[in-house]
Amino acid sequence: MTFADLRLRLAERVGLVQQDAAQRVIARTSEPDRTRLDNAVNDGIREFMAFSGPVLINGRPMAFDGWEWSKAKFSITLAKEAGGSAAGQDPSLVLLPAFMASRPTAGVSYRRSDTGLLGGKMDLRHPSDIAQRHATDSVAIGSPTYGCVTFNPANRSGLHNRGSWELRVWPKPDADYTVEFEARVQPIPFSNDGERGLWPEIHDLTIVACSVYCFNLADKPSGDVAVRQAREEMGRRLDLSAQRDISDYRNLTGNSLHVDGGTGRPYRIVDGSGTLIKAGVAYA
Repeated sequence: MTFADLRLRLAERVGLVQQDAAQRVIARTSEPDRTRLDNAVNDGIREFMAFSGPVLINGRPMAFDGWEWSKAKFSITLAKEAGGSAAGQDPSLVLLPAFMASRPTAGVSYRRSDTGLLGGKMDLRHPSDIAQRHATDSVAIGSPTYGCVTFNPANRSGLHNRGSWELRVWPKPDADYTVEFEARVQPIPFSNDGERGLWPEIHDLTIVACSVYCFNLADKPSGDVAVRQAREEMGRRLDLSAQRDISDYRNLTGNSLHVDGGTGRPYRIVDGSGTLIKAGVAYA
């Protein structure tokens, strides 16, 4: 669904709809209702992305460590002559994509862009180690054998951008290299009606349920009937989405989530107001 689609689904569920000149049902456009709807959609996306389980598998709650679909493959070019837009003319520094939300979750590999050869695995180090290497030998060039990924809050200043990740390597590249890795992605807040999220379509209605919950929580006490009902529906939809995420991705990568015997781990899940949503025992 687009931002406009999600807004309309939310408006239908909270009773903030109207008809346009063609008698079509649309989300209410007057203020403050329009802003409240938009904020609730973006807050619902954040609630969805922050979900950390547990998830019911075969009737038992299981640990859930984040959405597998959010682990994306990235391929960037480390240019010989110049770095990324945040790096000026420093070829050892490159700005990473805006929606990248974590350091690499798996190994970082590199290869020559022109031939595809002379590749290898980049050894990720602490930023101070890379800084020291540049300080002691700032003119060295070669394959980008060592690197570090750091968050720079000064990059991409703007309404919705709060900095971004950047990659710094040593030595400076002696050619153009293609660098590939896996990292988590984070949707950038919506602002235009036609924008679509990064998540698979199967999760759209879960986003709507999370948005309904956030809308009600914004001006009602956590014990209110509407908030409680929205929280229950959000929990049900999150379980369904997480089960689908597991069946679509994890079982294909060998990360088994089968249930067996053993001592479980107690857990409690609370929302932003501190209200208990779930409690029980998770079996890892």
